Amino acid sequence: MMNLFTPILFLFLSITSFGQKAGPLKNIIAEKGTTSDFCMASGGMAADIVVDSKDSRTVLLVAGLFADDVERITGNKPELKNGDNKISSECVIIGSIEGNEQIKTLIRKKKIDVSSVKGKWESCLVQLVNNPFPGIEKALVIAGSDRRGTVYGVFEISKQMGVSPWYYFADVHIKKRQAIYIRPGRFVQKSPSVKYRGIFIND
Repeated sequence: MMNLFTPILFLFLSITSFGQKAGPLKNIIAEKGTTSDFCMASGGMAADIVVDSKDSRTVLLVAGLFADDVERITGNKPELKNGDNKISSECVIIGSIEGNEQIKTLIRKKKIDVSSVKGKWESCLVQLVNNPFPGIEKALVIAGSDRRGTVYGVFEISKQMGVSPWYYFADVHIKKRQAIYIRPGRFVQKSPSVKYRGIFIND
């Protein structure tokens, strides 16, 4: 029930989340969820993944791969949606800072602070945002400084969930889970120490 202190509490949470110090993008997966955690998948359901169809094709591709990873782990596949579609009350917003309109709106509304990644090479902000848009209670925002930053941020979360980067080439076993929860907070994947990276497979 709403009381006199509810608006004050919402204001406090908004201010503290915006000014929150970012930690490194690691250890963000929770084994058991609490009311403050983000539920990626549980009980036969999975949170929708929201993208901007005008974003980079690379970003749209990795969003689809992320949905596949959630299905590999839990058996539940998230739906990919644009901002115009009906979205689940908890969702994942994946995009680049310059290419995703939902992320741009969150920046303008000061729901997220991208100053630590904007203009950086292959960096990414991951932040849980409460009440980002009307009808949405929680959104896990994955905002890359560029398209590759978005990709590396998404794949890092997949790896922590239990999908090895080598599951395809080396048949690394995928860790199955009944549910996936992500801890609240503000996390940053910094730019790599080596600007250009790659692997060379001796065939």
